[in-house]
Amino acid sequence: MPARGIREFTAVPSAASTVTTEAFSTALDVNAFAELVTLVQVTAASGASPTLTVRLQTWSEDLGQWFTHSTIVSALDVTNATTTAIRNAYTSTNIGRRIRISHQLGGTVTSVTYAIVLVIKD
Repeated sequence: MPARGIREFTAVPSAASTVTTEAFSTALDVNAFAELVTLVQVTAASGASPTLTVRLQTWSEDLGQWFTHSTIVSALDVTNATTTAIRNAYTSTNIGRRIRISHQLGGTVTSVTYAIVLVIKD
């Protein structure tokens, strides 16, 4: 049996952010892949009740726009990241031809340090 094809991409490199507007990763062509594991790691946070929302978006060739495939993390409370890293993994299937990650901070944010990595499997 041949080995499964697995590729890993850093969608959002680890960095401190204070921006609360929605941001997007670079789009990836994933037509040859069937499963996606999204790894979200938050290593530091400050502010009053900072949150992180992460969405998987897929591109529609016919309609020429991005659509939310699934909400990976909805307003994840990252307050405790000041003492312990928060790590979560989320699996998605039927991911379409092209994808990108939407990420947005919420709450009263001073700074949140996080990274998002995609593991794509055929």
